[in-house]
Parts: sequence; C-alpha cells; structure tokens
Amino acid sequence: MEGSEWFQNLELWRPHGLFTFDNKNDVDRIIASEPWSFEKYLVAMQKYDKETLIGEVKFERVSLWIQLHGIPPRNMTKEAALKINGVIREVTIPKDFKEIDGGNFLQLQVSVDLSLPLCRGRLITLKNGKQVWISFKYERLPNVCYWCGHLTHDDRECEIWIDSEGTLKSEDRQFSPGL
Repeated sequence: MEGSEWFQNLELWRPHGLFTFDNKNDVDRIIASEPWSFEKYLVAMQKYDKETLIGEVKFERVSLWIQLHGIPPRNMTKEAALKINGVIREVTIPKDFKEIDGGNFLQLQVSVDLSLPLCRGRLITLKNGKQVWISFKYERLPNVCYWCGHLTHDDRECEIWIDSEGTLKSEDRQFSPGL
C-alpha cells in the first residue's frame, strides 16, 4: 500500500476498548499528549497494527512529563539531560529545549515501565565528584498508590494495604502527593 492508504483506520487499542482513526497525524498527536486519564485513573494506549493478536498487545509503558529538581544551575543543560537519560532510560528531550537560565528544574518526557513503582529521584555525581540528590516531580500524574508507588491501582486496591488488614497508618506510606 502506498502513502496514506496504510494509515487508514489506524487503531489505538486499550484493554477496555478500541479507538479507530482515519488520520495518522491524529494518532501521533494523541500519543504525544500522554498521559491520558479518566476520572484520575491512567489510560494506557498502544498503537495496534491489526497484524498482532489482541492478546499479544502489551501495555507496559506510558510517557509522563517529569521535573528534575536539585540540579545545580550551571548543570541545567541539554548535555546534563542526556546524561540523566542514562540513569532514567527512555527520555525524550523536547524539541524546543532551552538551557535553563535562572530556572529551578529541568523538564523531560520519560517512558515509564508500568510494572515498576515510580522513581522519586536519583543520586548523581557531578564533574567535581560531588554527589547531589535529584528529586523527581511528575506532571499531570493520575491516581498513584502511595503505599507502593504504582500507577496501576490506588491505595485501597494495593496488596500492601490489603495484606495489612487496615493496620497501616498514613505515615507508613512510602510515597506522597509531593510526587
């Protein structure tokens, strides 16, 4: 097939439904606008090519915008963002990335593995050997479990909470709304 014929009826699959689009640009725009949520619950979407069996479609990752706080101002550069890429994995540097002059954080888009808890930050080593804690703050974050840090369920559906039979206190949470 040539040109736009291949993109006709390009579909996005999610476990509870199928969205069909006639225009590849619409699909790309929707995917680029992640994260999506409904009633504060994450909606993970995946391009579906009609060749793959529905049961083989994997919803393993979602893109989130993240702010990196605690980077010394002189290190808020594209090069630093690329080095952090090696720590976080799968970082998208915005096309209009500007080196920060007087700002207090870097903003990047990251691909998050949904099987893992969200990362609260990383310890990085500067050129002078000094180690600095970089804290992560996620933008437009849907519901997150404050017991375990996963995006796939909320506090009441967490195995940690269920196993505790209600004995845990809010100060026992490993994550907080500051995430």
